[in-house]
Amino acid sequence: RVLFRSGLTAEPADGFPNHSAREILMRIPAPDALSEAFRADVNVAYRTPDESGSVNARMYRGDSLLISFRAPLGIEVSRALITTDSIYIYDRPGQTLYVSPREGGSVLLPPGFRDPDPVPTLFGFVALNADGVTVVASEDRYELMSADGTATLVVDPGLWRVEQWASMDADGRLIERRSYSDFHRFGELVLPRRAVFERPFDDLRATVDRKSTRLNSSHLVISYAVF
Repeated sequence: RVLFRSGLTAEPADGFPNHSAREILMRIPAPDALSEAFRADVNVAYRTPDESGSVNARMYRGDSLLISFRAPLGIEVSRALITTDSIYIYDRPGQTLYVSPREGGSVLLPPGFRDPDPVPTLFGFVALNADGVTVVASEDRYELMSADGTATLVVDPGLWRVEQWASMDADGRLIERRSYSDFHRFGELVLPRRAVFERPFDDLRATVDRKSTRLNSSHLVISYAVF
């Protein structure tokens, strides 16, 4: 396994390599770490069994999450509105509205955006039950494995950020891998500029490069008149 590393770096924290699983998991950001309003611009390069291409996405998060997807020439192709209980996707060329419960996410969105809440997925905020987790320390990283062996984390003990999350089936075959790199500091948070998502069995891959982010901006204007 080779992880791409750039951006912000830090020496391992005091206590390395002897932190317990619970201590490590308490130090990495929780899934709700980015709770304030924000706007982010990202580029998404994706490959699925049916197509490959790239889109630009602008994300607005207030009470709900609004995502506008645009083709490379700037033409909007779709919008997604994710509320507390539903996902609304508007296919602009086809003038078609799709509605589904939030719980299952949506396969109509690009890889990386398909979870019920894409924000923790895109920014690498991961939750793992500490019970039974095993920890292995390499030269400058921690590697954690869940009690049942179906999830692993690679954690930078200097930045206290997840660099890689992977899920496996009961036979140890990779289901999905998420890799995060090029970390930079935004306010009190350390966020990755790049996220890579892979699902080998489904032949899905996406690279999400974050171009800009405005955190906790009280003057963001969000229009929900999307349909």
